[in-house]
Amino acid sequence: TTLFRSDPSGLPASLSRPIVTGLLRNTLHYNGVVITDALNAGALANIPENQIVLDAINAGDDELLMPAHVPADIQTVLDAVHAGTISQARIDASVTRILTMKAHLGLFADPYTTAAAITSTVGTPAHLATMADVAQHSITLVRNANHALPVNNGSHVLVTGWGVGTTQTLTNDLAAQGLTVQRLWTGSPSQATIDTAVAAAQANDVTVVTTGNAWADPTQQNLVQQLLATGKPVVVASV
Repeated sequence: TTLFRSDPSGLPASLSRPIVTGLLRNTLHYNGVVITDALNAGALANIPENQIVLDAINAGDDELLMPAHVPADIQTVLDAVHAGTISQARIDASVTRILTMKAHLGLFADPYTTAAAITSTVGTPAHLATMADVAQHSITLVRNANHALPVNNGSHVLVTGWGVGTTQTLTNDLAAQGLTVQRLWTGSPSQATIDTAVAAAQANDVTVVTTGNAWADPTQQNLVQQLLATGKPVVVASV
């Protein structure tokens, strides 16, 4: 909600000057390097490509990750600078942040590393503990009106929905907790697959159904709705 209050236009955060410059830099006083998420993401598909690039720079981003067509996007930036719609000072500000970061990391004096150096500093027990803590705090229980959670010990659980690896990992983890688990990966399901999932849900005590970007996938929405219609406890996990 803080993000939407900061930019009522609803622009994605990477393209929002009120968020990147206003909130992140001016309010939170962060002056390090800002990198966008993927600029070829489906969420940006309705924005013209050249506008994505220009909006990202105007927002205050320093590095533009995965634009759709790199040579053309570089030319878009150069044309904007030559036309004066983006100042050279604005580009210099980002370059300065990037060079400063590289200098602090010692990359000018020693730009290379070794496999041994990587394994001694990346993926250490301290790193893994931090990752696990962040993952734990990222999980949000939106609502639990029907008290589907917590799942009772000894329950028979159906794990179904989106994500081949996601459903398998979830199945393994729930089984490790002593639950009896059936896995049925559906992806974006046909009605026949939904019928199979509904039958499996009726044969189990509780269903955990995972979704991925279901806002744009009516087949996943149909799966969830038809599972809910069974009247059996259903946990919907948006992943």
